[in-house]
Amino acid sequence: MTNNLRYIIKKCLVIAGAIIATLLITSQLAMAAQKNVRGTAIEWGNSTWLLADDGELQSAGGDIGQAPPLHDVLSNDGIEPGQVKEY
Repeated sequence: MTNNLRYIIKKCLVIAGAIIATLLITSQLAMAAQKNVRGTAIEWGNSTWLLADDGELQSAGGDIGQAPPLHDVLSNDGIEPGQVKEY
């Protein structure tokens, strides 16, 4: 009888772990889907960049060419260069 109870407890723990893992993954995917990548559009040379609310700067295509430094472009657009966390 004790072996059967241990088996049932182990199975319940495995199922509970799978449910918790699924919830964690689902919540992370939901948070990623809510990211606003259309926060601010920036023209840098002949390229367009998107600054998300979380500070991520993403290229939307084009060529930077002989454009001024990024911090100058951001400042001219009224954006504090420190807002950019990664690119």
